[in-house]
Amino acid sequence: MERNKATLARKDDLRDHRTGVSLFPEIRFSALPRTDGEALERLAAEANDAEALIALYESHRTQFNKSAARWFGRNPELRRRALHEILVAVGRRASVYDPRLDAAEWITKCADSEARRLRKIMDCRDRERRHAKPRGVH
Repeated sequence: MERNKATLARKDDLRDHRTGVSLFPEIRFSALPRTDGEALERLAAEANDAEALIALYESHRTQFNKSAARWFGRNPELRRRALHEILVAVGRRASVYDPRLDAAEWITKCADSEARRLRKIMDCRDRERRHAKPRGVH
């Protein structure tokens, strides 16, 4: 995940274009992971590392969104909620990532696996609701 020019430009995107003052001074750009492997290593140490999750999302936005769309269709609210859960799951699972593996491939598989798991849960709940007896009926 070597940073491309668009990702590197984000530092400028987070500045007020009139004054040049950072809109988010708490984000230290030197602290952002430079590679997928570094981001996963940081997440393995601390699953809630927001900077590492942001870096992975920026690098793999298309894959994360494809996984959410594949399993949750066109419903933007469901996709948005699923995307959040997928990112959290990648952070939690980073502790089992093997650095000898291709990080991008691992991230894609992890995202798709989590989306599939969420879809199964949702489908089970929908089936349970459909088959539940109405209240008051014996």
